Amino acid sequence: MVEVHLNHVSVFVAAAVNFLLGGLWYSPVLFARAWMNAVGFTEEDVKRGAGPMPYVWAFVTSLLTAYALGCVLSAVQAVTLGDGLLVGFMCAFGFTIPAGIHYAFEARPLKLFFLNYGYSTAGILLMCVVLTMWK
Repeated sequence: MVEVHLNHVSVFVAAAVNFLLGGLWYSPVLFARAWMNAVGFTEEDVKRGAGPMPYVWAFVTSLLTAYALGCVLSAVQAVTLGDGLLVGFMCAFGFTIPAGIHYAFEARPLKLFFLNYGYSTAGILLMCVVLTMWK
């Protein structure tokens, strides 16, 4: 039986880091304009917003992902930064990116795929760094 040891504070911090990365990633500082163009949103659509629920959902999913990554990192006994980055890359490459098949069937722009999965991959890598280095 594999034993999993988690530092719940580091799981929360990793989730918060991912959530903040999302805020930056989809902000005007980075990719807001490209994302709006890819999904067909206007400035008015964004200003109208969807209320607080997308942000709540974003944090909850960040927390679930951080928890799952913490379990994987513990199970494989990742102890170095290199271990954490390798596990993070393999999780993103093997599980997150293939889920992009939906983009093909939904005829969504390839640009949107790269924007969203770029964020997912960067977030997973950052969370793995936090979880590996802060035990």
